[in-house]
Amino acid sequence: MVRDTVLAVLLTALILLLNANLRTMIGESETLWQDRLEMHEADFPFKLRPLTTLVTRTIAENTDLSVRDAFIVGQYPLLFIFLLSFALYLRQLGFAPRQRLLAIGLLAFSFPVLCLHFIPNYTWDDLWAYIGLTWMAVFLVRGRCYTAALCLALAAFSRESVLVVAPAFYFYRREKERSPNWLLAAGLSVAVYLLYRALLFPEVLPGRLSLLLVNFANAAEARQTLHSVFVSFGWLWVLAAVGIARALRTGCGEANSSIRKLALSALIVSPLCVFLTMTFSLARETRLFFTAFVFVVPLATRELIRLRSVSARFMERRPPWLVVGSAVALVTVCIGVTVLVFPSYPFLPMIDFHRVFFALHLAGAIVVVLAAGLQAKAS
Repeated sequence: MVRDTVLAVLLTALILLLNANLRTMIGESETLWQDRLEMHEADFPFKLRPLTTLVTRTIAENTDLSVRDAFIVGQYPLLFIFLLSFALYLRQLGFAPRQRLLAIGLLAFSFPVLCLHFIPNYTWDDLWAYIGLTWMAVFLVRGRCYTAALCLALAAFSRESVLVVAPAFYFYRREKERSPNWLLAAGLSVAVYLLYRALLFPEVLPGRLSLLLVNFANAAEARQTLHSVFVSFGWLWVLAAVGIARALRTGCGEANSSIRKLALSALIVSPLCVFLTMTFSLARETRLFFTAFVFVVPLATRELIRLRSVSARFMERRPPWLVVGSAVALVTVCIGVTVLVFPSYPFLPMIDFHRVFFALHLAGAIVVVLAAGLQAKAS
């Protein structure tokens, strides 16, 4: 775990530097930060999620730090805890040390984590939810469904949409279990959150049901929505899809393997998360599509390790200049396609950054498809 810890520290520092030095919410004026904190304290639905607001206010009032700096002090230790918790989860799944480093890197370089405080990602309470989801997954793997349900309920206090993962409890039930513990546990997490809402915040946000129309109101909004869906995991979407297809082909022989459980959970939770986010939320907030990361990232990592050997054998048969030239040509074509498809973004500053980010993930997705095709042909 020493290497995992060192990597978590380095990635936390890198993400902080990136978010602090580019055009993000971190660089906004102190007046805007004061207004933002007051909005989260007073306005619905922001006041539903009190943890970051409470921590930021407490630090600001008990130190000489500004609201912005208090927010940074509260957020980035959480990011480190999240990355380290994810490493522990990967260890629980049986990932070898080098495999854990790869998976942590893939997680950290996904848009919702790398671009944590970019506009309009606007991460506020989500790190608490990510930590809760990670420990939910840890306890699911250990077979402690009620403890997992408690972690899910705690995560829902920071982002209520995480309850969409509740169906995954079914795939982690014990073999030949007759009692519906998985259903009771999943229902418990939902019931705890609903009780919290009923007692303290019975309001309903007006206009929630019309957000699907907002997300596809015009061509620019539709492009923004599709961009947000793709970059939430980028090329990991394709890796996970290949992994799901592989797991489904194995049949019942691996019904209780960790990979099959990840695959089935990702298969159910990911489309459900995408559908509900596009229907009831502002899709431009990319982090809202990220809930299934506890299933998608480990599954994608396993598939990348499988495909890497195929790609390595293929590249060994080609001269280095051809491999490098093909990679440059592919990225160049992907950037050109991205510029044509996304001539503008209504809510994204640093448009060239986002275009290049999208294009790199598009190129990665194409390589994964080609590698999967080569592997299928070879088998």
